[in-house]
Amino acid sequence: MILWIVTIGSSDVQFDSDKVNREKGRTEKQRSDKVWRNWYDDIKYECHDLNFEPKRAFQDVEESYRIPARILGKVYQFSSKEVKQEIESYLTFPLLSSFVEKLKTNGIPDAIAFILTDQSQIFQDDTQRRQPKSPYWQDTCELKLILESYFQQQFPGVELIPLQLSPPVKPGLDDWDRVLDLVQNEFAKIKLEPDIVYVSHQASTPAISSAVQFESLTLFGQRVKFLISNEQDSDLTRFIDRSSYLKRIRQQEALALLENFDYSGVYQLLQDDLQKSNLPIAK
Repeated sequence: MILWIVTIGSSDVQFDSDKVNREKGRTEKQRSDKVWRNWYDDIKYECHDLNFEPKRAFQDVEESYRIPARILGKVYQFSSKEVKQEIESYLTFPLLSSFVEKLKTNGIPDAIAFILTDQSQIFQDDTQRRQPKSPYWQDTCELKLILESYFQQQFPGVELIPLQLSPPVKPGLDDWDRVLDLVQNEFAKIKLEPDIVYVSHQASTPAISSAVQFESLTLFGQRVKFLISNEQDSDLTRFIDRSSYLKRIRQQEALALLENFDYSGVYQLLQDDLQKSNLPIAK
């Protein structure tokens, strides 16, 4: 059995670029940033009447349009079946699509555990939510329906396991200790015994990425392989063996021990690696 664990970032679901819109035969009025208004105006009141508009990271016809994840998810959630289909025809998944293509040729997953975020409990004040740049709008929890539809289309019959990181109080999802606790609690919901575990951890915050790496190795050990990519270059999509990650983790731990002059601790931590390298070990 193959399990794929994947973090979801706020920019993992985007809208077609101007170039793609033209290739699909759409008119100027049917461009992603224009047709968006038809979908959003109906639920704008649900978003404090804020004027969210699709933006590009830079001005280029090949650049996809982006909208805060919570807004996109709400628009999809409240739309009719016909409008949902229309929205899906405009969606693009830059990072996820690279992972999917790699998995289709190297091991189709039987189950996908995808990690979402929800900071609504620490951004309860309407004043905070009325700020378009608030982290609240970047949460990915509302993308759940979109992602379920996408994964099911790519891997028919796959078991989907949505996991949600929801800090009850501050600190939020940038705090490593808090996030590790949240990830451990959510991973406990994975009631599977996979033979292979692919882990894609690049999206979301650095704290979430680190916690997912750590907990994946802790729970699944030798069964883990990391699947990474590059949003701008799908040719860079590749698997990395767990041993490379363990070495990096040990190096960081060793540096922390050295800062405290704990030389015996460094020796214990790196003893196996030093023996494998056949280097002389001074005790």
